[in-house]
Amino acid sequence: MLVLDEPTNHLDVRHQFAVLKAARARGITVIAALHDLNIAAQFCTELVVVSDGRIVRRGTPADVLTADTITRFFGIGCHIVTHPRLRVPQIIFDEGTTR
Repeated sequence: MLVLDEPTNHLDVRHQFAVLKAARARGITVIAALHDLNIAAQFCTELVVVSDGRIVRRGTPADVLTADTITRFFGIGCHIVTHPRLRVPQIIFDEGTTR
């Protein structure tokens, strides 16, 4: 098991992908704290949303990354689209809508 605390923080996108690809290639369970929800959807098989120290959502990216969850727990509106190749949810944030 590998535990990573914000391993992509302060990296440009190419290096973010390289770090997460390397972690995935190890073939072991990886637990990572990630704040980029779109990258999390692309690399994670299961997501957990924590709010006020409690798990409030848990499941596949498609189950967890819904407009309701994003608005409710992250305080910003959004539109969910499907990545054309990976078929995972991707979030387009909508600054004009908040909780």
